[in-house]
Amino acid sequence: CGAVFHLEFKPPKEGKFCTKCCTEVILRSDDTEEKLLTRLQEFRDKTMPTIRFLSEKGIPVIKAEGNLPVFTEEAVKKSVVDGLKEAGLL
Repeated sequence: CGAVFHLEFKPPKEGKFCTKCCTEVILRSDDTEEKLLTRLQEFRDKTMPTIRFLSEKGIPVIKAEGNLPVFTEEAVKKSVVDGLKEAGLL
């Protein structure tokens, strides 16, 4: 059904079943430590230079807290809005 889970913060039912459709949840093939490290390196290589460039040009770059105690749409939105407010952009 496309539901997404996190083993610690949003675990499936009984550790392996979807809470929406009750089918067994599968682990994505790219959900490994090695793949995560690769994605983080790609972020450092591609995104960080862009952030530095924008900052050097005086274009506002905000920071939004991503490590949220409760990970919901509302919490993410609040984090972004709080970052905009802190930067004086709202």
